[in-house]
Parts: sequence; C-alpha cells; structure tokens
Amino acid sequence: MSLFTVSKNSGEQPLLFNRSSAIISVLIATFIVLLFINLENYSSLKNTGQHLERALNERLITAATLSSQLLERDLDDPIDSYSRTLTRITLNRIKSKNDLEAAYIIDRYGNVIIDADVVYEKNFRRSYILRDSLAINTALAGRVATSQLYSMMGSFFKNVYINLNLSEEHPLILVLEANADFFDILEKFKSRSFIIVIESVLLFALLLLFIMWVLSQFLKTENKLQQSKRLAALGQMSATVAHEIRNPLGIIKATTDILHERSPRDTKTAELYTFINAEIKRINILVNDFLSLSRDPDLNLKNRDISTTIRQSFTQFKNEYPEISFDLELEENICVRHDTDRIHQVLLNLFINAVDASKETKPKINLNLYKKLMRKKEFACIEIIDKGVGITGDPEKLFEPFYTTKSKGTGLGLFICRRIIEYHAGTITAHKIPKSGTKIVIRLPVRATRGENE
Repeated sequence: MSLFTVSKNSGEQPLLFNRSSAIISVLIATFIVLLFINLENYSSLKNTGQHLERALNERLITAATLSSQLLERDLDDPIDSYSRTLTRITLNRIKSKNDLEAAYIIDRYGNVIIDADVVYEKNFRRSYILRDSLAINTALAGRVATSQLYSMMGSFFKNVYINLNLSEEHPLILVLEANADFFDILEKFKSRSFIIVIESVLLFALLLLFIMWVLSQFLKTENKLQQSKRLAALGQMSATVAHEIRNPLGIIKATTDILHERSPRDTKTAELYTFINAEIKRINILVNDFLSLSRDPDLNLKNRDISTTIRQSFTQFKNEYPEISFDLELEENICVRHDTDRIHQVLLNLFINAVDASKETKPKINLNLYKKLMRKKEFACIEIIDKGVGITGDPEKLFEPFYTTKSKGTGLGLFICRRIIEYHAGTITAHKIPKSGTKIVIRLPVRATRGENE
C-alpha cells in the first residue's frame, strides 16, 4: 500500500494524504538547501583560488619586469666570473626582497646558467622547467609568461618567465619561483568540502529514511484507526443483530427441550434433537463472538500460578477429546496476573485450532511453559505446537478479524484471543515451522508472588 494513496474502502482521504504535499515540500526544500550550501561552498573556494592565483601572477609579473631591468644592467657577459658574481648578488637581493623560493637564469633549452644559490646552480637539475615549455616560448617571443600552479614535495609553486634581451643569438630568460603554500590550505578546504558533500548526502539519506519510518508508523496508526472505526461500527451492528438472534434462539432451545421430553424415546428421534441442540450451541458461540466485538473483555485479574490454569484447560480439553494426545513440558510456580476463565477460553480455542489443522487421525499437540527474560523483564511463555499443514501467507493475518482458512467459522476466534491476551499486557504470535506445522507463542508478564488479590 502506498503511503500517499487514497483509501478506496473508507471513501475518504487517509491522514497521510492530507500531509503528503507538506512532507514532499520539506524534503525538496531540504535537498535544495543542502545543494545550495554545497554549491556555494564549492563556488566560494573556486573563486578564492582564482583570485589568489591572479594576485600571485600580478606580483610575479611586476617583480620579473623590475628584476629584468636590473639584470640587463649588471649582466654583461654570462661567462665572465665577475659579471656572474654581480648577477648572483642581484638575484639574491631580488629573491629576498620579493620573498621568493628561487631566482635563476636559464637558456632557451631550460638549462640553468646562473642561480641565486650557487649550490643549486651546480648540483641541482630543475627538470620541472621542461613542463613550462609554452611559457618559455612565450618569454622568448618577448612577453612575460607565468606557469601553471604545480605541486612538488607537498608544496605549491608558481614560476614567471621573462626574456632579458641581452642577445638575440643566445637569449637568456629570468625565472622567478614563488612558494604558494596558501594553496595547500585551499586544497585542504576543497577536500573538506567533498567530505561535507558526502556528509550532506548521508544526512539527507538519513532524513529521508527517518521520514519514511515516521510515515510508516503513521500509516500503521491510520490503519489501526480505520480498523477501530470499522470494528466499532461492526460491533454496534453485531450487538444489535446478536441480541435479536439470541432471543428467538432461546425460545427455540426451550421449545426443543419441551418437544424432546414429549416425543417418543426412540434412538432416531433423540438423535435429531441432539443435532438441533448442537447447532443451537454452535449458533450461540457465534453470537457470543460477535458480541465480543462490541465490548471490552471483563477481566477478573488475580496473581495465580499460570501452570495451574494451563493444566485445568488441558484436563477439560482431554475430557472432551480423549483421542488427542499431548506432550507437556510445564515449568511450575510461574506467577502471572490473569483471569483464569479468559486464559482458559484462549487455550481451548488454540487447542481446537491445533486439532483442526492436524493431518493425523490421532493428533498430537506439544504444550510448553517456561520463563524467559526479555528487555530486562520476565515473561511466562506458553507454546502450542501442532503437526498440521502450517501457515500459508503472513502469520500476522491470522489474528485479523474475519480472516479464516477454514470452510466454517467467522474468523473471529484468534482475533478475540489476541484481544484477551493484550488486555493481560501480553502478546500472541504465530510462527511457521517448515514442513512440520505451526507454533503459537503467548507471552505474559511474570508477577512477584505476594498475594493472590494483588
């Protein structure tokens, strides 16, 4: 059943249908807000990175333009030792003043000619320069060019290239290398933004699951409400019909008894009256079942040993059905607050169902009683196991009103049993036993044995 469908039986819209548009609107609004926040975060980080890179490019281009003018004045001959020393001093001054990572001069092939740090000049091969061949060619063409932002050994760097205009035959290019560690922080923020996206998706999924769970609970509540309304209306009608049937039924019973007394005492006539009384008894049971729909069980609750009540029910059933065999395993002295007559009614109904379901000519029923600790509470567990054909479909449907798999009956027996057990603050469930029948489990809360009337 869909959460947002219209009930066809009741002729009116379910409770959830009236709220479906609001729920869907909340989900869409939440999704849009999360999407907007993540897109805004990503856009902000991207714009910040672009702004920082533009600012770094402008700083490097300005530094390269001014530095090239100094070097063109000082560097006369790149081979002359004195000229190289002056150039190296100038490069160090440029490096220090502009807070650069490195400053050096290369030829058109990317070979380092002079480096601000003489150690790197002799022993260090800057192979990453080859990746900036496009920027080098741009510089050779007479324009200032900056490299792409690149990462090396966990840090970010950016280069600027400018032609020194010293010789057309052997052009030299000034390279200024700037450390861009703030981009590392930016990348961490970007990584974090991806985590936030994943967290947002998970949060939305959890919210969706939570809302679906809430809707399912509302749906169950609505179904119970609709069922209660139907049962209330049916109960009122059943009570009226049952009373109308019971009155003439009593007259029929009394008349039958009088006619039986006055009729001849032959076997055939007595058998006919026996059939009539049996059918009157069956109709009376049906009437009582329908009356149970219109009123709550009237319970006489007392603290008693539940095993005693079970033995009494077992004994009565055995007297009526001596061909039925039982396998008993009953734990003694389990005190449960219960109404003996009502529990007796439930057990007899379940015994009859077990016999009806059995495929054997001499059915056997397993009857167990034991204590079990569940959620820090102690329960008396009653198990009734048959060797019948088993359950087809959902076991929970067995306890719905008017649901029956028998050719005879109203389908109210197990529904009434469940009502009685629930009024005892207990539960009753049905379980499939593969290829061997059905198990009914009743759980009733155990009480301290302080007094019978408590």
